[in-house]
Formats: sequence, structure tokens, C-alpha cells
Amino acid sequence: MIENIPGAIYRCRILKDYGFVFDFMSQSAQELTGYPASDFINNSVRSFTSIIFPEDRQKVVNALFRGVAYKESFEVEYRINCANGAEKWVSERGKAQYNERGKLLWIDGACFDITAKKKMEEDIIKSEKLKGVLEMSGAVCHEMNQPMTSAMLHLQLLCEELSTDLGENHIYRNDIDVIKKSIEDMSIITKKLMSINRYRTQEYIKGQTIIDIDGSSTNEY
Repeated sequence: MIENIPGAIYRCRILKDYGFVFDFMSQSAQELTGYPASDFINNSVRSFTSIIFPEDRQKVVNALFRGVAYKESFEVEYRINCANGAEKWVSERGKAQYNERGKLLWIDGACFDITAKKKMEEDIIKSEKLKGVLEMSGAVCHEMNQPMTSAMLHLQLLCEELSTDLGENHIYRNDIDVIKKSIEDMSIITKKLMSINRYRTQEYIKGQTIIDIDGSSTNEY
């Protein structure tokens, strides 16, 4: 009957110097992790902790110890590295069992694959972020287009008025070229903003990320 449950069912003990040691792991563990369930029994080949993402291990330990300390059920979500190198999201739920004197005997629990659920949540978050980016980029382009058009028009009028004096060696020639190039660059940026159709980010400073305009835009300029 246990093998019909859609998840890896386990029983483990907490041993000093050994951590979590599994006395039982259902065969469903192989479907979840890619490793035979027997690998995890008494940590004979590997411990289950060893396949948990290093960044998530402390979170898992804290959740289990909190459940043990307060004698209540626990639930924690984390990532594992499977035998084929794939990453999966796992939801682990369990509860410690005690003897009549309140001494901890073991922990009974189950691990479920929630990768699809996490992917759906990630897609929703990206969709919401993209919506925000599109709204912001549309507003920015709307506000920038009119002053850029006005600046380019006035620059052209100025060039026409000074056309007889604007030789290659005129002292303002380079300045005018720089202004014109800057306006053209701003125009390219607004076109990229208007063609954004996906959410991409890039590293900025101090661990921060910003919108990758080139990566999020479908057009090249």
C-alpha cells in the first residue's frame, strides 16, 4: 500500500555524529531522486541530506528540529540534485514520534515532487514582472518620444541656420554631432523598450539585477 502513495515515504532517526539516518525509504524514492531507495538506508551509499542543495540544507534541518522541539508536524520545501543531474523541487512533510516518557523515537515523513508546481509559480511571477516592465516601458517611451522629437527638430533647425558656418573644423561641429548621436541612441533605446516581449535580467552591482533590455527585446538595432 505504501508503494501506491505518490511520494517517497520514510522513517529516520537523529543520531549524534551521524545526523539523519534512514531506517526505511519506500521504492518511490528512486522515481523522485533517480537513486535506489536502498542507497539511503542507514546512509549506506549516500545520505539524503547529501543530495539537497547546499543552500537549502540548513532550512531543512531547522524545520525538522523545530517540529521535534514543539512536537508538531513540519513542512518544508527545498531543491535536490537527482542522479541524472536534474534539479527537482521537493515538499517534505512529517512528524516525530515519541515514547510514553516523551523521548524521541523517530521521524515519519514523506517527500513529494513539486517541480511542476514551482515551475508554474515561477512562470506566473515572470508574467507579472513582464506586465510591470511593459507598463513602465510604455510610459517611459511615451514621455521620452515628444522631447526627443522636439530636440531633434530644433537641432536640425539650428544646423540649417548655421549651415554656412558649420564646416568640418567649426568649433561647434563636434558638439552638434555628439548631441545628434545621443538623441539617435535614445531613440534606439525607446524602440527596444517598445519591442520587449519577455522578461530577462542581468547582473548589475552588489548582487542586484536589472532588466536586460537587449535580452528582453526581440528586435536588433
